[in-house]
Amino acid sequence: MSAAQHTPGPWSLHPIAATSVVGSKGFVVAACGGHSNNMADPDELHDELCANARLVAAAPELLEALESLLFYADGILRVQCAEDGEEVPAVTFPDVRAAIAKATGSQHG
Repeated sequence: MSAAQHTPGPWSLHPIAATSVVGSKGFVVAACGGHSNNMADPDELHDELCANARLVAAAPELLEALESLLFYADGILRVQCAEDGEEVPAVTFPDVRAAIAKATGSQHG
């Protein structure tokens, strides 16, 4: 697992502005805003922006969970392959690796 280069978690929704995300020290990490010509209802847009903010707020925990899952799964795969006398596949869980790479900006996740 790599050292985090982002604002350390946990992140949470801003206590007043539910479309903003704050880090553990209370600084705004992200603000979800915008407008849409496709939505006639401003409440619908606000709900979508709040949902976006919840997803952003969960990002550090989601990344940590994926990294832990990959580490654990790779370990199990190595043990099973060793018991079977097989080689460990060079690339496993490509979707997990791709998500980690996207989040960390790395080439390989």
